[in-house]
Amino acid sequence: MQYSASYRYTVLKQDETVMDTSEIVDMLLKEAICRDIHEDIFKDFIAVNREIIMKYGLLENARQYHDMVLQLGLLGSLSIKDVLREWRLNRVTAADLHTLDWISDQWYELGTIKTIGKYSVDVPSDVPYSESELSRVLIENAILDGREYTVSGVPNMYSLLINKMYADDVMYLVTNLLKILDREYTVDKENETVPLDKVLDCTVQSPPDLDLGDITAGRTIQYSVYADRSDEIADYSIGISVDIPFETDEYCYMIKHEPYRQRHVQEAVLMCAVSGKSTVLINTYDGNMYTIHNRMSESDVQSFNRLLRANLHLHRGGIPDSLDCNSDLLMVVDTEHNGDDIYEYAAVVYDTSKRIVVDSIVLTNSKARVNTSAIVDIPDGPDCHRFIVDTVGEDSTMVDSFKQFIDRYKTATLLHYGGAEGKDPLYEGMSKIDVMRLYSKVHDCSWNRQRFVFYRSYPNIKTILFHRALEDCISTLMIGLKLPLNE
Repeated sequence: MQYSASYRYTVLKQDETVMDTSEIVDMLLKEAICRDIHEDIFKDFIAVNREIIMKYGLLENARQYHDMVLQLGLLGSLSIKDVLREWRLNRVTAADLHTLDWISDQWYELGTIKTIGKYSVDVPSDVPYSESELSRVLIENAILDGREYTVSGVPNMYSLLINKMYADDVMYLVTNLLKILDREYTVDKENETVPLDKVLDCTVQSPPDLDLGDITAGRTIQYSVYADRSDEIADYSIGISVDIPFETDEYCYMIKHEPYRQRHVQEAVLMCAVSGKSTVLINTYDGNMYTIHNRMSESDVQSFNRLLRANLHLHRGGIPDSLDCNSDLLMVVDTEHNGDDIYEYAAVVYDTSKRIVVDSIVLTNSKARVNTSAIVDIPDGPDCHRFIVDTVGEDSTMVDSFKQFIDRYKTATLLHYGGAEGKDPLYEGMSKIDVMRLYSKVHDCSWNRQRFVFYRSYPNIKTILFHRALEDCISTLMIGLKLPLNE
């Protein structure tokens, strides 16, 4: 009798079967035989998952076995379901963000524009890709023209499968087809496969003599931004995937096959920020090549990271289409302190029409010291911010810099979460909303600790590290965006 994965999962849940590693591998092998999966691919699968198999050798978590069987089922073809769908839906790229207008003009310099001639691509209409994205991938594949390519940026088992099944000159194409599948297509359609044959029949007509020099096939950068004083623990990181099609020691290259827009430059600047290089933008639709010179200082990178972190959290939480608020700008502020000793100030500025955080600042008292021996997430208490509780006195430079930032946005509506911010003379004359009190009023409850209110509002987001000034600003903003701010 051949047991299905769901049957095995049910049995494991019921009797909590105890098996050693070899028995688990044997069960998986039987599943592979049922699916007619090649022996070499199965061996690769076991190699990739050996640590997981050994960790769950007693199958205390039967779900882990079930998930591995689902992964195994994907190896027969490039099927758009299960692991691939979950990965594609969770993979955030620049294209997924509704706007990049938070990227500053001061971070780059637009160089000379060179005419290179236009490309043309014949794209079939019945494939699950946008025409411009598929054209872009096909053109990138043509430019690489047989250069050595390492599969990157896709789930491990797809990487193994692509390496096993496809020739070198097709690997780039197949890898990037997986990355650009329309999200609606992956959600709505079952049991579909990537129509590779149709894509391979597409033709690319390129202009002559586009010489990019000694380029190498690129990579995918998984760029993570960590919470302050988190010791870069992944639990408190949020990130973006940036695909670099090819690069040199000095430049990253990106292709666009659609009419030129300012957003293309913004995406190039994002590529500059995560790679540390400058970026060459090749618009094969208009036939122009632009050089975007990276002008980011260390403080610019810090500003970029803060804005990226805030806007990625907004994206993950779901940005409201409309807001019950009459103000053009919202400023959210937070202070980490112990009595009169202020360790840290932070503020974020939210544009209600663009629906993004457009500015931010974090300032730390020059005498504040991080308690590196303390746990990262201290729930409550005078040291919850993870600074050493100490008398630090007033840092006039910090206060003056923060005041200058506040003064730029005096017409904004000020949001804060309880605390002393509402009474601080720094914010005198500003319209203020205490999000904690408003939440209690709207939901008729007194149980309003910020951590729990946020988790109740956004149960799928666990990456905020509370009692950091910037983090508390982000969470206060996100809670406030779900409230009637005109009340």
